[in-house]
Amino acid sequence: MILIGYWTTGPDSEYPDPKNLMNSEFYKKNWKIKSQLTAYIKSGKPCNFYRGFSSCRICGKILGSHERTDGTYIWPDQLEHYILEHNVLLPQKFIDYVMTKEAWPHFTIDDSFWLDWAKTNS
Repeated sequence: MILIGYWTTGPDSEYPDPKNLMNSEFYKKNWKIKSQLTAYIKSGKPCNFYRGFSSCRICGKILGSHERTDGTYIWPDQLEHYILEHNVLLPQKFIDYVMTKEAWPHFTIDDSFWLDWAKTNS
């Protein structure tokens, strides 16, 4: 899986500083992207639970204690906080991925098991 949304923990960290990625103009012009991006991030499947909470590298707010995934990308829980509260940009490759219909999970609901069971048990 492709990791995104992890930030610097100090001067020796190779991860980016989210303060350097803040761009309110981008999201003002692209409010639909902001909306769809945050909805998608929130919809990721929870995985990899940890014993402590992370905190926002900008404002200090306590955030999540696990990661989320869609099976292709993996990101920290509440990554949407950085977008909603601080207008932090994510990679264009990820934005393009989310904005395509292929990124959104599609489910086919098969109710035959339930209906067969109900016929024999009610």
